[in-house]
Amino acid sequence: MRYLPTIAVIMLLTICSPAHSFTKTAAEFLSICNKGQTEMMVCTAFVIGVAYGFEDAREHIRLTTNLKTAPDLFCVPDNWSAGQGLEVVIKWASENPEFLEHSPSSVVLWAHREAYPCD
Repeated sequence: MRYLPTIAVIMLLTICSPAHSFTKTAAEFLSICNKGQTEMMVCTAFVIGVAYGFEDAREHIRLTTNLKTAPDLFCVPDNWSAGQGLEVVIKWASENPEFLEHSPSSVVLWAHREAYPCD
């Protein structure tokens, strides 16, 4: 219960922040992430959501189609953290600036695929 106010503030900031509109390019998204602690938290939450979203989508495909062997898109280690996820995206984006006009979610996917390939 003691975290409830913090969670409420984060949700409110997510709704009110300019970072909530993820139709922007990855370049715009990353520039928002560098503005301050609050924006960094919003960006981290976005990366978590996208990473888990891709995993959930893959699992949904496996469960609802005949494609029971839908490939893993990336394989994060058990000790993966939200902060690491954002660091991976920032590093990958700085090394691949030609992709920054794509969507932020695409860049999250590509960064994680490169950082955490599946064996």
